[in-house]
Amino acid sequence: MTLPSFIGDQNKGGHVLWLTTEGGASFYYAHLDRWAPGLYEGMEVQSGDLLGYVGNTGNARTTPSHLHFGI
Repeated sequence: MTLPSFIGDQNKGGHVLWLTTEGGASFYYAHLDRWAPGLYEGMEVQSGDLLGYVGNTGNARTTPSHLHFGI
């Protein structure tokens, strides 16, 4: 099971999303333009689910739209 554990704004990442798995792995999505409609913290998501849209928020305002992904 994978859950969004944080959906919100951060100074550097702008609109960000953190996913956490049952095993404790965390995945970071940053600089999003917006999140997928209906997405909320604690809901179960699966591979292939829409999470958000690439953007250039946070400290990436002067860059082309992109996804900053981290594990």
